[in-house]
Formats: sequence, C-alpha cells, structure tokens
Amino acid sequence: MDAGRTSRLAVALPALAAALSILGACSGAESTPPRPLPEASESVPSLPDLIAATRTMALLVVRDGEPLLEWYAPPGGPQRLYRVASLSKALVGGMATMVAMDDGRLDLDEPVAPLVPGWEDDPRKRAVTARQLASHCSGMAPGARHGTDREAWEIAFWSRGADLFPLVLSDAPVTFPPGKRYLYSGPGYAVLGYAVTASLPRGDSPPDIEALLRQRIMEPLGVPDREWRIGYGMGHEIDGLRLRAAWGGGSYSPHAAARVGQLMLQEGMWRGRRLLRAETVRSALTHVEACTPSDPGHPAPVVGWWSNADGALSSVPRDAYLGAGAGHEILLVVPSLRLVVVRYGLRIGDSHWGGDFWTALDSDFLRPLMAIVEEMRASSPDRASLGDR
Repeated sequence: MDAGRTSRLAVALPALAAALSILGACSGAESTPPRPLPEASESVPSLPDLIAATRTMALLVVRDGEPLLEWYAPPGGPQRLYRVASLSKALVGGMATMVAMDDGRLDLDEPVAPLVPGWEDDPRKRAVTARQLASHCSGMAPGARHGTDREAWEIAFWSRGADLFPLVLSDAPVTFPPGKRYLYSGPGYAVLGYAVTASLPRGDSPPDIEALLRQRIMEPLGVPDREWRIGYGMGHEIDGLRLRAAWGGGSYSPHAAARVGQLMLQEGMWRGRRLLRAETVRSALTHVEACTPSDPGHPAPVVGWWSNADGALSSVPRDAYLGAGAGHEILLVVPSLRLVVVRYGLRIGDSHWGGDFWTALDSDFLRPLMAIVEEMRASSPDRASLGDR
C-alpha cells in the first residue's frame, strides 16, 4: 500500500463514528450509533495503523446486531460488492448445504455417490460423505493450478471451462481413503455443489443453489440481489442441472456477509423467523478430529467454515468460527462475544494459504482488533443481545 493510500485511510477514519446502522433490522429495535473509538494506548493499538498495516479496505464489526466499528476505503461502502474468493465456501457452499440438510435432502454423514454420476462404481468415491467433501478430508485431489503437466480436469477447473463439472466428477481422483486426514480441495466443493443441486426436486423451484440461497437465506435476511453474486457470474448446465461454483467466485457486500454471519450467530433465527434449524447449524459446525490440519495455528475445517474449537487462533475464543478467502477476506463469528466481523482487503503481509496465512491473520489482524473491541466493551455497560434467538 502506498503512502498516499495510507494517509487517506487515516484521514477518513473519523467517519467511523457516524457509521450507518445496517443490521438493526435483525432485532426490529431502533439502532444506536457505534461508540467512538478509545484513544490508542500502550496496550491498545491505533485502528488507522491496524487498517494501514493489514491493507484492509473494508471493516465492519457488529455486536448485538448493531455496528460497533465500521470503515471503508473510498469508494467502498456497506452495500458495495467485494470479491470474497474462498469465503464463498462458507457463504455459498456451506449455506446451501445447510439448507439441503434442513430439508432432509442431504445427510452430512451419508455418501454422496447416489447423487453423483459414476461415483458408485469407484470404491473410494463410493464412500465419500458430504461432510468429508465440505471439511476437506474426502481425499479428493486439490488440482494443480499451474504447471505444464496438469491434467485436463485441472485445467478445466481453474479456467472454469464449460467441461468443468463433467471432468471433475469423472477424472478428479480421491487420493486416499476418505475421512483419514485433511487435504484442502476446491474440486471437492464442485462435487458438493453438484450433490446439493442434484438433491433439489427436478422441475421444481428453486432450480439451482443461487435460487435456493435467494429464496431461503438472502431474501429473508433482506439482502437485495445487487449485494451478492456467486459462481464467477457464470453457470454450467449438465445432466439437466444448473450448476454454480460453490468454492469461489462470489462477491458480497459487507452488509450481506454480516447478515449471514448474524444468522449463523443466532443459530438460524432471524427476526423471530427460523431460517435454519439450530441443530443443522450445530451439526455443520462440528469438526471431525481426523480432519484437523497438521499446520500449527490452522483452524479446523467444518461445513464451509473454519472452527476454532481447538484454540488454533489464540486471539479469539474457542467458540469462534470463520469463513476465509485467499486475500484474507474473512467473516468471523464469535457467539460468546455476540460479535460478527467482516474484513475485506488485500492479503496481510507476505503470507500464503496455509500455516502462515492463519498466523498472519491471528497475530497481525485479529489480536489488535480484539484489543480494540475489548477496550470499547469495557468502557460501556454490557448489553443483552438485541438479536432474536
């Protein structure tokens, strides 16, 4: 980030105190403006410094369903679309899977082979469950993104070619017995998205996961279509199914992502209406020990999200979970603090996806942010949660 941009970030920060109340609708109560930031101290960092150091372009912190901190680099804003990369696995793949679970059309712990053509003929693929696909322990290959010796299915997957789904379903291998260990796999989410779509009633509405999410999640949350996009803006039609990417290619406004986070925090309840059963949310957030990554500081994969149940992220409580994209696009939910955090921007430091990705997020962003939030919480009376439970 150049010095001019850093300066503009710092100068624009006073607008934080006048942040728009975009989540007040979750409670039906009148919203109150966020409190002004505390002065930086020896123990509490400066928010402008944090924003500049971590190359943050949008930050929205919601507590009790109301904005506590809110800041956007011009020309951003709460309703502007931002690319979210693999945060789509939570916002698209995870949420669509939970709707299918809620309807009784998909069992996390049953094999998906009856829904996926050709999979019952392969002894390893025949055993793969939806939970294993969603938590990256199906054994499905990640697919090489670069190189001259890539196979046709890998090229199709990363180029999003028209033959993406047929090639991934038929040719992407399951490299070890499913459920034995962690191996991050975007192609696994292609199979998961196919299975969710195949579980929908044929000739009925909604016909694909975009329509499913619109009808069951986004419209009830009050999020207009202009504030979210999925699937790289393209669809694929095979076997009579309309397929959309569930692993990446999404764009969500901070407003839209925060509302999904608030729905998850409230275990599927929104303004007195149950959009997902609490049991569905809890099951989706349950992590399997065998699927835990070996990298220190790496949270555990669950259905679309990453769980901090093992305390891998030391700066947030163990009940925290988050969706994350490769550029440190995050949607963090902390039930014990009644907190939802949306952060969009550029990748923090020189980290890459893997162990140092999470270390950078934890030490360089979450730790100072939590110090700021704690200072604000300590300086104001504790309030009961305003969100419907």
